[in-house]
This record gives sequence, C-alpha cells and structure tokens, in this order.
Amino acid sequence: MEEFAKTYVPLISALISLVSISIAFMTLRDSRRERREKQREAEQEGLLAALRGEKEAVGFMALQLAHEPQSINDSNRNRLLSALCLAFVFEASSRARALVLKTLRKFSADNSMHDHITGILEEVEADFRAYESEIGPEELKKYLERIGKLKSSLRPSATQETLNAGQS
Repeated sequence: MEEFAKTYVPLISALISLVSISIAFMTLRDSRRERREKQREAEQEGLLAALRGEKEAVGFMALQLAHEPQSINDSNRNRLLSALCLAFVFEASSRARALVLKTLRKFSADNSMHDHITGILEEVEADFRAYESEIGPEELKKYLERIGKLKSSLRPSATQETLNAGQS
C-alpha cells in the first residue's frame, strides 16, 4: 500500500494540476475571445452611431470605411451599408454625401456588394413610395430623387467609367 501511495499519489496530483492548468488556459482564452468580440461590437456600434450623427461624423466614418473596407464583414454588412445609404439620402450636407457616395461607389465595384446596395435602395424607395401614396408626394420628393441619383451613379458602367476617369 505504501508503494502505491509513493507511485500513484504524485501521478494523480500531477494529473490534477494539468487539468487545472488546462481549465485555467481555456477560461483565459474564452475571456479574451469574449473581450475581442465585445470590442468589435462596440466599434461597429460606434460606426453606426457616427453614420447617424453630425455631418462631420458621417463624412469621417464614410471615409474611414472607404479606407478600411475590411471593417464590413458578413455580420455587419447589411447594417453598415443601410446606414451609408440612409446617410446619403437624409444628410443635408453635400460634402458629407460626397464622401458617402465615394464609399458606396467603392463597395459597389464588387458585383455582390452592388446588388446588396441596390437591394437596400430599392427597399427604401418602395417604403417611401408606399408612404408617399398615403401621405402625399411633396413630403418625399427630395429623398426619392436622391435615391434615384444614387442608384444611377452606382450602376456598374457608371462606377467603371468613374474608375477609368480617375486612372487617366
């Protein structure tokens, strides 16, 4: 029995230590992952808040997204592109709209993104037209015109012409 205690007790103790270390490591790893996810979510919320904010913030965030396209991923694509589209439609500052347009044109160069952006604009336009038929045409005329201008300037041929002109 004494031999058993001398041989197996240290082994069992070492095994328990290894299990404890493994659990601590997994807990630390999960904690870091959660912290990174929360930080990423906070950054995305900050982007959305800025796109709903003052003209300077809208312009800055549009420019930042244009320079950091990796900020848009599968989880936030619809929200950020919707925010950009609505910023273009609602923003009174033509300077902020110009930066939003630059960003939307950049993303629109990718066919799948172009289709996604166009889908968002068509949905907003349909909602506006439904509202317009109930309330009256004068309320939304300016916004419907902006949607039309944005859609036409995001056409793949218009985007390609803009890119070709910029390279000349």
